[in-house]
Amino acid sequence: EILRQLDYAILAAHSVNEIALEVVQRIRELVPCWRASISTFDFQTGQATMIAYSERDEPAQIASVHIPLKNFLDLPTLQSGQPVYTDYLSSLGEEKPAARMLLKEGTRSILGLPIIIQDELVGSLNLEANQPAAFIAEHIEIGQEVTGLLGIALQQARLAAQTAEALEREVEQRPHFRV
Repeated sequence: EILRQLDYAILAAHSVNEIALEVVQRIRELVPCWRASISTFDFQTGQATMIAYSERDEPAQIASVHIPLKNFLDLPTLQSGQPVYTDYLSSLGEEKPAARMLLKEGTRSILGLPIIIQDELVGSLNLEANQPAAFIAEHIEIGQEVTGLLGIALQQARLAAQTAEALEREVEQRPHFRV
């Protein structure tokens, strides 16, 4: 039922921010985690942008936090369309600065799910738990279903925004006649 409600909420949202807020708030009802976030990727600049997050008992928040793409734990796996699951974050040791930061914040396991639009990685849904080995196969399946819908909804929102901008430019360029 929650997944069905999430589907409707995603499809009813009108902007990328609304979509992201709905997902990070509701995914935590489906998959037990202490933090959920959505990041979009810009491979030209080498930056990811966290656009929304929800943690602990706080309501979902819009964010605009920039993160170097190199900080993502396994970007090649995400690019292949596969989820990244680190069940014991401490096993990465000191080799990854991002892992050290997450461990310091209390994260013990993390699940990254790719958001794919037209065979291109555009971002990820990231779920963090404060317990090791917190995610099971069912959680991954739920996350993949959500990111599939998320990719479609984000593409629709982006196309709608581009269409609105194009119409606005067209109106601005039209000659104005006075009667």
